[in-house]
Amino acid sequence: MTFELGDEPVAKLKCDYHGWMQGYIVVSDNPYFAVSEKDGSFEIKGVPTGTMQVEAWHEYLGMKQAELVVDKDGVATLEIKYDMASDDPMAGAGVQ
Repeated sequence: MTFELGDEPVAKLKCDYHGWMQGYIVVSDNPYFAVSEKDGSFEIKGVPTGTMQVEAWHEYLGMKQAELVVDKDGVATLEIKYDMASDDPMAGAGVQ
């Protein structure tokens, strides 16, 4: 097994024998996190009222940040979009 830690707080684990076997460990210093559903939706309960920075991570497209405002009822909606044409780290490098 190989362990890699890149520029982002994400560690990639991969099997040195089976190339398709891999997993990720996301390092976070807070209790508020979620793994998205297949449709990209997620829910995080117990987030305090106020304004905060939210980070989303995609295994190929990387990290995105957005500001979130949680109202007095504890409700907020956040949409973070990834676009392969503009977010692809290999775009313009001649790699497809």
